Amino acid sequence: NTDKGCVPGVAVTGSYMSDCSSPVANLYLFGRGTYLSGNTDYFVNGPNVSAKDPAKIWDGDFRVGKGFQVSSNVMLTPYIGAGIHSWNRTISAFPTGALIEEYRHGYAGAGLLVQFAVARGVVLSGYGLGGSTFNSEMNFNPNTPVNAATLGPNHTFALGNSTIVKAGGSIDYALTDAWHLNAGIDYTYFKYGASRMELL
Repeated sequence: NTDKGCVPGVAVTGSYMSDCSSPVANLYLFGRGTYLSGNTDYFVNGPNVSAKDPAKIWDGDFRVGKGFQVSSNVMLTPYIGAGIHSWNRTISAFPTGALIEEYRHGYAGAGLLVQFAVARGVVLSGYGLGGSTFNSEMNFNPNTPVNAATLGPNHTFALGNSTIVKAGGSIDYALTDAWHLNAGIDYTYFKYGASRMELL
């Protein structure tokens, strides 16, 4: 079975880089919170069943690192990154009532941020991170008495962890020292393993 689609949302991001004269020169801090809510297209592999499934996603991403200025317009910043991910999935096509599944995990890894000042007030950035997920799990909520009788009660299944890769790029334009315009794209790859067999 598959869920595919574009889900709109909002993200709030904050970042900080201290100057060279600070007690910790070029200290880099980053935090981002993301919330997505919408519908995905659900397809069943077998019977010709399709539906619109409500989906809600929460992400938290955090970094701490130290920048190294390698030339007058290039800075390299190695960092440690960590975060959380939660996906609340409602399977609305089930004949005896919608099911609710919540997938969640944490992650941690190491990354590198590259910043290149191409002109006054214009900075191009690219980053990559490699690491591992942890505490991967799925909470199953049958949501109706009929589903609970046939599929089992509300239960949390431990899932396998995997490699996680994050990458992205952006362009930043400084309107003033305090206000900037920023546009970018981000990519994340990970997967969940199968849970062990359980008698419920």
